[in-house]
Amino acid sequence: MQLEAVAGRVAANVIAAVALTLTQVWVRPGTYFGVRVPPEYRSTPQARQSRQSFRFEIWAATVFAVALSIVASEMGRLWLVSFGLLVQLGIATLAFRAGWRKTKPYGLDSPSTRTAHLFAERPRVPGGVAAVVAPFLILTAAFLYLLSKWESIPARFPIHWDMQGRANGWCDRSLQSIFGPLLIAFAVLVLISGVIAAQAYTARRAPVGSGLERRNHAMLAIPLIVMWIMAIMFSLAALTPVIVRNGRFPIPAFVLILIPIAGVAAGIWFAARASAEPDDMPPDNTPNECWKWGQLYYNPDDSSFMVEKRFGIGYTLNFARWQSWLTLGGMVAIPVAIVLFARHWPRY
Repeated sequence: MQLEAVAGRVAANVIAAVALTLTQVWVRPGTYFGVRVPPEYRSTPQARQSRQSFRFEIWAATVFAVALSIVASEMGRLWLVSFGLLVQLGIATLAFRAGWRKTKPYGLDSPSTRTAHLFAERPRVPGGVAAVVAPFLILTAAFLYLLSKWESIPARFPIHWDMQGRANGWCDRSLQSIFGPLLIAFAVLVLISGVIAAQAYTARRAPVGSGLERRNHAMLAIPLIVMWIMAIMFSLAALTPVIVRNGRFPIPAFVLILIPIAGVAAGIWFAARASAEPDDMPPDNTPNECWKWGQLYYNPDDSSFMVEKRFGIGYTLNFARWQSWLTLGGMVAIPVAIVLFARHWPRY
């Protein structure tokens, strides 16, 4: 059993647990477990008990998932790792639903009128269009460089190293192995940029300097960070055959680890900052009863196909609108197309 493999899988379980725990913390001001509540409710014994139960159930599931990861490493059954992560997600969903049910009796009625700032500008992506285009340019530069170095790429090259820096995974040169990571990253970036555009278009407009305006800024910054990390990491992966020297990767392992960690830290900072912003705009007027389990919004009487989330940050779909199902279908179709393309693309 390799310590590196075990540590990586256990780390995935712990990171998942932290992220799931924080979904209850990083919520829209004025909501608790997906229910709009009075500001003082968070400090009540009922709220504290719901919060503690939610955290306990997530970490109990995490202990089980960690055990599965260790067993998976011992037995070579990697599917157990995925199963453990699914258990964590399933238990977290049920725990959130339990908190939602306990909180519903204390919910506030939604306002009968809707308000909007018609003359406020739409939210702008941090860095503008250039910040969205730049990750695509990174992938394009890596593609052109690999194309120019095609003849110098060895027929067989290392793609994985152990903790001591010794190569322990190899790959043959082919169009799929060289350009596949870039094409996969490109497709995912198209999907993420589409999500950014949809959120920017459907987000509630807010005056400059308001809490909602800053929340919108964070909402658009987080997927943008993901785009940059993906472009850098996938480009480095694709460039492996031309930058490896004497079987060793020239970039230290800790640097490769720090890149995604820095991105995650930036995302956490934006999320924490957004959740701490005051709710200085008109209150959420989506009815509590239209939030299924406090997580899914279904309201046939609402013409919006995206609304601000009640847990986490950003916007979610109104599943009563056909546009939402079309969007969801596209989000599912793209990853499926990537998998099918990778499996059936000729290897030469």
